[in-house]
Amino acid sequence: MLNELDQKMIDDAFSGHSLIRNADSKSWLIKNPENQGYWFRVTWCPGSLSVSGDVGEIVLTHYQAMPTWQDAVKWVKGACHGYLMQKSNKERHFDEEDTVKQIIHMANEQSEYGDDEMWEKLARDTGFPVEDKEGIAAEIKTGLFESAQDVYEFMNDADWTGTYKYDIETHFLYKALQIWANEVYNGMPK
Repeated sequence: MLNELDQKMIDDAFSGHSLIRNADSKSWLIKNPENQGYWFRVTWCPGSLSVSGDVGEIVLTHYQAMPTWQDAVKWVKGACHGYLMQKSNKERHFDEEDTVKQIIHMANEQSEYGDDEMWEKLARDTGFPVEDKEGIAAEIKTGLFESAQDVYEFMNDADWTGTYKYDIETHFLYKALQIWANEVYNGMPK
């Protein structure tokens, strides 16, 4: 239950709102007529694109890129997965496995130039001798870098805090958006 002050704040925030009858929007249903799987709907209004259905749900927001539905189609067609997800309500998650691979790669790269500082630090953190790079690499794969904070502390406050990725659902959504954009684009006057 909300307290009186919170309820008043909410009521004030929405006072004066009314239905706008001629607001711009457009919606498409995309499906495979041969089967029932992965139907989805794409809805556009200026600056916003949403997908809902069997592929999940996502809302993309970018006012400059999508003032018209035609601009939205072109924007989606030209955008990569990561860029679209950055404009969405989806979050990236820390990728421990890829982060470890990157740290090993960075340590090897530095070592090629005669700088074993990273390997020495990894050796101290794992208890392995610095010469046993395979042992160190195997050990850090077992949980030395489980979070961005672990990477941040290891890298001495460097800007890089590991690798991040989106869930597989976002790839289904991206594919759905690409299908929508291609279908609509192919039907647009050139």
